[in-house]
Amino acid sequence: MSRKLTIGFIGLGGIARVHAQALRELGHKVDFCATVSSSESRLREFSEAFQCKGYTSYIEMLRQESPDIVLVAAPHRLHAQIALEAIDAGAHLYIEKPMATSLEEALRIIDAAEKKGTIIAVGHHYRFNPAIYTASRLAAKGFLGKLYYAKGSMLRQRGIPKTPSFTRKELAGGGVVLDLASHVLDTLLYLAQFPKPKTVTATARNVFGTRLQEFAGNWPPETQIVPGQTSDVEDNASAYITFGDGLTIYIEVSWASYIPQDKTEYTLLGDKAGIHIDKQLHLATTINHQLYIATQPDTPQTNPYREIWKRLLQAAYTQDTQALCPATTPQQAAITTAILEKIYQSSAQATKQLEIHLPQGLLEQARNQQKCLEKE
Repeated sequence: MSRKLTIGFIGLGGIARVHAQALRELGHKVDFCATVSSSESRLREFSEAFQCKGYTSYIEMLRQESPDIVLVAAPHRLHAQIALEAIDAGAHLYIEKPMATSLEEALRIIDAAEKKGTIIAVGHHYRFNPAIYTASRLAAKGFLGKLYYAKGSMLRQRGIPKTPSFTRKELAGGGVVLDLASHVLDTLLYLAQFPKPKTVTATARNVFGTRLQEFAGNWPPETQIVPGQTSDVEDNASAYITFGDGLTIYIEVSWASYIPQDKTEYTLLGDKAGIHIDKQLHLATTINHQLYIATQPDTPQTNPYREIWKRLLQAAYTQDTQALCPATTPQQAAITTAILEKIYQSSAQATKQLEIHLPQGLLEQARNQQKCLEKE
């Protein structure tokens, strides 16, 4: 690696500091940044903390600095627009989840990236949880047998984000479905090796949108709830998804709910073994017709943002997209986006079952990009 690649940040919400710290851990300086907000004080504070240039216009930053890599961490609705501008400027991309708010947007990003030779990583960092990574390798090697059911839950007790960039539809494009269900879906599709989705039946609700003082969480940490502030996006959702090989997946997500504590869990069941993941991985199988249950010892957590950046930097240096694995690729993220879009449409049509149609070749690309798991 003959030189450090220059990196531009677009969007300076709370997650920007997480990314900047991950790059510091890798020994990589954030050379300049930009924000799509009008907060000059936030821009000045960030620039001073990380010794980088500041811009109030990301278009100007792209034109003046020509960064090698751009982090897209603006409000969800702006992801596609910014990504396309950055691709046109010649930058590789780290796009925070969700990649886009519609399949059409996601495909436009993929098409533009393929024409330019752009390398893209999408920020679904839960793939780097040690338990999930172990489960993915077991599934990839066929240890679970034929999968028939999976479930993912990400439920918060008090966790509605405090900023309008998450809770106002004109900025966010959606609520907990784009924020949390995108992670849950990416994780389950990753574990199941990207089966072909067929139908979605879903419900999404705004339950606590007028009670933010009571149900807001601690993110972003520097933001305070304004009296009278409300949310007009969904804070609870569930979906039932069928797949072409007989697999069914159920997901449930919430920003706020009357539960004893926050919960994140995954279940993956096959005809040879099953996996349950909470804070640890639990494996159930049979040996000589006897049921055996084993729990993976606690494994030290790594910084997942650092792991994605490490792979993206390597891929950008070598121009080798295989170096991204197991980080989420744009083709894989586009499949998640297609399902998320149908969740909203199904809910809007009173939980009507809707079919999912993917462009030819997209599923095969997503599967091929995950073959590294079979080799480990």
